[in-house]
Parts: sequence; C-alpha cells; structure tokens
Amino acid sequence: MGSDAEVFIFDYQMYTSSVVPAMQTFIKTSNAEPWLAAIIRASDELMLPAYREQYVYKFQHGADFQAHCSYLDKNWAWRGQHQSAKAWFANWQQRACRSTSCVEINQCALHQQGHLADELTLLLNEVVEQRCLGSSIFVGRTVTVRFHQAWLLQQGIEVEHPVNQLLDCLGQRGWVIGYGWAGSAEGIHGWLNPQETARLAYHLSKFELPSIQPTLEAMQQALRTFWNQDLREEYFPNVAFEALGLAFIRNLALLARQEQQGLLWRNT
Repeated sequence: MGSDAEVFIFDYQMYTSSVVPAMQTFIKTSNAEPWLAAIIRASDELMLPAYREQYVYKFQHGADFQAHCSYLDKNWAWRGQHQSAKAWFANWQQRACRSTSCVEINQCALHQQGHLADELTLLLNEVVEQRCLGSSIFVGRTVTVRFHQAWLLQQGIEVEHPVNQLLDCLGQRGWVIGYGWAGSAEGIHGWLNPQETARLAYHLSKFELPSIQPTLEAMQQALRTFWNQDLREEYFPNVAFEALGLAFIRNLALLARQEQQGLLWRNT
C-alpha cells in the first residue's frame, strides 16, 4: 500500500479555461462537451454512467458552482489550510462542505450530505491527467508537501517565508476536489499558476539544495544515483531525500517557467 508523489508541469490555462468550465457545465446541466463525453465513455474504471444517469434522474439540474459555491474558489481550489502532515489521509466527511445555508445543499456533490462526490473527484482526476499534465518527477513515497516543508523548517526557514506559502498552495488546493478515495494520500493535492510557479523557482533557487541540471534526464539520473547506496555516498553525501525532492521541484518549476506553465502535485 502507498502512493507515489509526483510533481507535474501543469497546463493551468487549459485547466481554468476548458476543464473547469466544461466540468461545471456537465454537473449543472448533464450536458458534456464532445471531448469530455469521449473521456467519460472511454473510462472503464470510473462509475461515470451512474454519475450521469443519477444526476439527471435525481435532480433537474446539478449544483451551479460559479453562482453559489463559497467553499472552493472559481477554479475549484480549496480556500482553507491545514497544518497536519496526515491531513491527506482524512476521510471525505472531514473534507466535505459543511454549509447549512447554501442554496445548493440538496444537489451539490461536495456537501456532507451530497451525492456522487466520488464520481466527481475521480472524473476530475481523469480529465486533468488527460488534458493538463506534462512531464513529472518523483518526490516521495506516500508523502505530502509537509514532508518537504518540515525539512525547510529544520533548516531555519520560517513558516511565513513566501516559499512555504507557495508550497501550501501546491500541496493543499486540491484537498477537496482532488480527493483520490483510496486512503494512501492519493489524488490531486494542489497546483500553482504560472506566476506562482516562477516565484517558487526563484525562492527555491536561493536555498542550498543539491545542484542538478534542470533537465528531466538529469533529475532521473540523480534519483537512480540516490537510491544506490554506494553512489549516494559518493555523489550525495549527507543529503536528505527532502532536499533532493525540493531540488527536483525547483528544477521542474524552472522548466515550467520556460513554457509559461504551472505545477501540480499528485499522488497515485
């Protein structure tokens, strides 16, 4: 059991201008754009036929997120913040919206009493994977962003430092909509837009992290070297994996900045 944590180059423009509007329209009206309908039809592992049929059957329409949701922002980012390294293992009831006054309570999948939240979050994970993700690098096994932030704190980097604020977004914005449902921190943990990604690259470049060329090949070779005990002692003496992971995040942010892309953290 467990999950691989990876950070991806993320097409934030595609996510905000295409994925989120199409998903929200589908939820509200049950009408899917052709590309979304194709993903739904092709996804054997997702319970999407039930999702589609039950929404049409149970409600004349689903929730209108753009008009009424205050729990998530317009791009489905969670507005809250947690401090626990174990928060990603929390069950759905701890993540769901608890509003008692929202007009969408009876048809919102994200409310505690909502329907079909698992299908919604599974669908989003599938759509983002197919439409928005580029190159990635491994940053830990069954870990969250807190794993790396704890190391920064040990190095004297204060909680209020901008790098921690950016890492919070990378590791927490998806806490509700990105839920993976399997109990080992799976799912989309969070993301950064291109401007935030550039700032993260800047701040991480100021820290004393392992020097690795900002290419996927160099990072993959560094990872193989680190897992070899003999080579690790030669090339990465006294280097914690957290430092290596932050170096990878720095490098991927540099690559994303060149492409004017964002970053996304996902465990699978």
